[in-house]
Amino acid sequence: MPFETESTYGPLLENALDAAFLTKPEGTILYANPAACTMFGYTLDEFRTLGRDAIVDPNDHSLVAALAQRRQTGKFSGILRFLRKDRSPLTVEISSAVFTDSTGELRTSIFARDITEREKAEKALRDSESLCRGIIDN
Repeated sequence: MPFETESTYGPLLENALDAAFLTKPEGTILYANPAACTMFGYTLDEFRTLGRDAIVDPNDHSLVAALAQRRQTGKFSGILRFLRKDRSPLTVEISSAVFTDSTGELRTSIFARDITEREKAEKALRDSESLCRGIIDN
């Protein structure tokens, strides 16, 4: 990152509550902010060594479609399943865009918000509504 960009936007990324990544489109992780390290349980050096494959859930078949959409349009926004370092799952709302950096290299920005607890609460509400509906219907 050029000095002017780093000094201007570095504090924004370092203090963001959501995970932020700078990657190469094929999955190499160049940067992960502190929120990403906390969310996934990896250090920045571990992210750089392991890359995207360490955190994506191989059973989430929507990842293939997400990557295809990003290749086609340059952008993706949606919900994907990921894995923490301890291999526990998390559901993430993600936005990603491909861009060309100042050196002419393709890069990807990725912002991710852990919505695991929200998903659990929504499922519990749906289950409760279904139970109540069944009781009323009978």
